[in-house]
Amino acid sequence: MPRFIGGTVAGYRALPPVGYQGPGDIVSGAHSWCGLRAYSNATTGNNLVRLRRDSDNAEQDFVSLTDGSLDVASIITFKGAANLFIVKFYNQGNSGSFFDQIQLSASSQAALTLSGIGSLPIAVFDGSNDAYQSDFTNGRITQSQPWTISCTSKRRGNFTSRASIGPEPASWRTYYDLTTNQIATYAGANVFATCSDNTWHSINGVFNGSSSDSNVDGVSTTGDASTGALSNNLITLMEGTFLGDMVEWGFWLTAFTATQSSNLSANQHAYWGF
Repeated sequence: MPRFIGGTVAGYRALPPVGYQGPGDIVSGAHSWCGLRAYSNATTGNNLVRLRRDSDNAEQDFVSLTDGSLDVASIITFKGAANLFIVKFYNQGNSGSFFDQIQLSASSQAALTLSGIGSLPIAVFDGSNDAYQSDFTNGRITQSQPWTISCTSKRRGNFTSRASIGPEPASWRTYYDLTTNQIATYAGANVFATCSDNTWHSINGVFNGSSSDSNVDGVSTTGDASTGALSNNLITLMEGTFLGDMVEWGFWLTAFTATQSSNLSANQHAYWGF
C-alpha cells in the first residue's frame, strides 16, 4: 500500500501544475497572431502591444506576464489620467515582425479599455477607418488555400455595413455581413453563418474550397467558399468600418478541423469569460 507524504503518494511523482494555455498551445503554427494575451505559454513575456497616451502622445511597449495576461499594472502607471490608443499589435506567430499589425495615424487607432470584458482589456474600434495592416512592402503573402482566420470579437454597430475581420477585404475575407447577426467566409463565394450582434464570439473562418467553414463558437456551418487565392496580399486586422471590440486575432496557413475550431473556441471562451 503506498503511503501519502505531504499530499503526494510515495513512489509516485506528482504531475506538474498545468501552465498557461494560449491559442498557440491549442492549434500551433500560426502564421500571424496578435492580441491582448500571450499566443502561447512559450511566448509569455514578449511584447503584445505598443500604446500611445493622448496627454502627450508618448508611446510604450507592453508585454504579457507569466499567466499570459497583458501587464495591466504597468499600463496603469503609464496611462495616468490619459486615454490610451493602440499603435501596434506585435505578431506572436511564425512570420516575424513584418506581420506586426500597425496603425500609425493617431485618428485611426483603436482605443484600449482596461476593463472591457470583465476585468480584462479590450481593443475598441469606432467604425471610422481603424484598420491595422502588416508592413506595406514586406508584409505580403501569396498563398493558395487552405487557411484559417480566427478572431474573438463583438460587433456593436454599423450592422448594415460589411466589416472584414481580415485579412484583405478586396479579394477574400471573413467578415461581418451587411445583414444583422450574420458573418460570412468568402473566397469567391459566401458561406454565411449566424453570429449575433452585441455579443462576444469566437469566430474561425476556414478557407478550404467546398469544405469551407464559418465556425461560430465551435459550431460549424460548412459550404463552398470557392477557391480564391492570396496574391501578394497584405495581412489586415479588422476593416475600417468595423464598429465593435476585439481581443485576439490569428491567421493559420492550414484548414482547422471542426475539432480544432471547437477546441480553440473553448479556450477563448474560458480565458475571456464569455
